[in-house]
Amino acid sequence: MPNITWCDLPEDVSLWPGLPLSLSGDEVMPLDYHAGRSGWLLYGRGLDKQRLTQYQSKLGAAMVIVAAWCVEDYQVIRLAGSLTARATRLAHEAQLDVAPLGKIPHLRTPGLLVMDMDSTAIQIECIDEIA
Repeated sequence: MPNITWCDLPEDVSLWPGLPLSLSGDEVMPLDYHAGRSGWLLYGRGLDKQRLTQYQSKLGAAMVIVAAWCVEDYQVIRLAGSLTARATRLAHEAQLDVAPLGKIPHLRTPGLLVMDMDSTAIQIECIDEIA
């Protein structure tokens, strides 16, 4: 993969090529990295390249960006590593949200799905039919 610079990255983080990559200030390093089932999410409205860079600068540590995508007007970024109290506080100060990914459910393990029946999740009143 050719070298990627900070200037090469589009404002829309979900369009960034070469993920996963390490972001540290204006240094960008593509990585051969498998995240597994660990890490955390940083997300919010208006989370673009500039806001992400400001957040990383305040955090004072390189961030490994594993994946990025949009959900309506929310930008979601999956990061490697552990979610710290400092990272959470800085995200909230920047009006962003975070979520740890420590216990991602999968189909091999029994679990419990809890949903309301007002159709917000799937846009149709069929939860009682499925049950």
